[in-house]
Amino acid sequence: MKIDKEQLAYYERELQYLRKSGQEFAKQHPKVASSLGLTPTSSSDPQIERLIESFAFLTSTLQRKYDDQFPVMSQTMLRILYPQLVAPIPPMSIAQFHIDPSKGKSTTGQTIKRNSNLYVQTSKGVPCRFKTSYDLTLWPIEIEDAQIVPGANYDFYSSLSSDSYVLKIKLKTKAKKLKEYKIDSLCFYIDADYFIANWVFECLFLTNTAFASYNPQTNTHRIYRGDEIIERVGFTEDEMVLPTYPQSPTSFNLIQEYFALPQKFMFFRLNNLDFSDCDDEVELLIPMSSNYDALKKNLQINTDTIKLGCTPVINLFSHLTDPIDFNKRSLFYPLTADVQKQRYMEIHTVEEVNQTIRGSKDVKKLSPYFSYDHGDITDQQKYFYHIQQDPAFGMPGTRTEISFVDLSFNKQTPIHETIFAKVNCTNRDLAHSLRPGTKLYGEQPLPVSDITLITQPTPSIYNPGGGNYHWQLISQLTTDYVILGAKDNDVAVKVVKEAINVFKRQVSHALMTDGSDVTRFSTHDIVRRIGKDAWRGFLNGASYKITFSEESFAKKDVLLFSAVLNHYFRNFSYTVSFTELSVFKPDEETVWKVWPVEKV
Repeated sequence: MKIDKEQLAYYERELQYLRKSGQEFAKQHPKVASSLGLTPTSSSDPQIERLIESFAFLTSTLQRKYDDQFPVMSQTMLRILYPQLVAPIPPMSIAQFHIDPSKGKSTTGQTIKRNSNLYVQTSKGVPCRFKTSYDLTLWPIEIEDAQIVPGANYDFYSSLSSDSYVLKIKLKTKAKKLKEYKIDSLCFYIDADYFIANWVFECLFLTNTAFASYNPQTNTHRIYRGDEIIERVGFTEDEMVLPTYPQSPTSFNLIQEYFALPQKFMFFRLNNLDFSDCDDEVELLIPMSSNYDALKKNLQINTDTIKLGCTPVINLFSHLTDPIDFNKRSLFYPLTADVQKQRYMEIHTVEEVNQTIRGSKDVKKLSPYFSYDHGDITDQQKYFYHIQQDPAFGMPGTRTEISFVDLSFNKQTPIHETIFAKVNCTNRDLAHSLRPGTKLYGEQPLPVSDITLITQPTPSIYNPGGGNYHWQLISQLTTDYVILGAKDNDVAVKVVKEAINVFKRQVSHALMTDGSDVTRFSTHDIVRRIGKDAWRGFLNGASYKITFSEESFAKKDVLLFSAVLNHYFRNFSYTVSFTELSVFKPDEETVWKVWPVEKV
């Protein structure tokens, strides 16, 4: 483990110092210290050698603890401003829900709410728990066929698109007729390897603004057009998988989720559906951009590739900790979710700390020492809490400790009170050990026949720690000002690369596009009229132009990555009213993709 290597380096440095300084001291004072028998590598006396090694271990531990205090201020600042940047990234996955046929009689569908709790009982005797990330509406319909076919197969196709191929998704009802259901939108998941999934994503969203529904029983069709008729999923605030915080922009969540779980973006939603003329089946026809032609031989789409009833899930759940066991000897006290299950229960974040006076039923909420409400609570609260998270001993992940101090940061020990915390927990590495196909169950009754994981949960990702990493994160505060003010391309590219790659703790796929693929970046002031209403005026905005390397376009995820950056730049452009991101290929003057204007 990393912690062992760091401790060993501290130990060897202290040991070397003790031997060298002891040898030098013995030379200068032979009468009192010659019996030490020290050399640069050892001592002739095994008892002295053992004593020196023990002392080196003690001083190395103290020195390391002292050095670890330097990042405390930066870590605390980040924990207040951007909590998700210092918190571990829990395991995440994609789950599929199958509706219970007996519950499919409703004409409005069955809704699985965001943050619904799921679990699986593991062989370790501990349930591994998840919660859903998107609102999900289930319908008693199934995908009978999915494939890419020539658009010429349909006599009306020329009025829909000029692209040669179309993604056909054939739906069939399990119960009532389709026209009896009030289906206005359907959300599909692209279940394929990273390269293929991004290929489909690019074909769907590069230029497409229309699709059609076709009734093979009556040979009738409808054409749907509009900028959001085919909608990307996973970019709005209520579609974040990682926890969100009111003081922090969701752009941080997006870029973290891109590197940790890019599958969360492999969804598309078809809106404004009208099946009023359909009985048992309907075909949805989505044009594929011309990019499909070059690689169509390698792209196989079937019912295993396009799926209904899917949502991202995250191994994160609420829990109350054990009461803290106080004594007058400790500065920090272990904060444990369950002392009997510490190996598979890790505290991710502390939501709140509560106290009760023994013999009383009243519960009082404590405030953290590093906070912004001291002025309101100083008279009512005599002490505050401080949370410290460090690498765990003998197990993966972190351990959490809590201390209590007054406003002068002097130690306090509330031994006459019972204190516990409401925390968010993960199951450490237990979730990552689950395999695709694992069945999940709802903690509350759900209108489903079964729930399965269709991707292996990602491993937990921990930030590197240390002051350097924290100050890199804090530098994100100046990203918008530096980018908007950078007139030199090299400076702008350097800033953008740093801003992106600081979030790249661990990538889920080796071929992912990242900051190193950016070759040019520029910013220009623009003025646009935003909105179609006659009364709307003109606003000042920022036009971002970004160029990626040729290798990144071969990876096929430039479109997804630029979509994430489009939201990232919007949330950090405080000094303008809107942003516009244009993507270029290398050595080309024509724009490859212009993302719609985003209001700040």
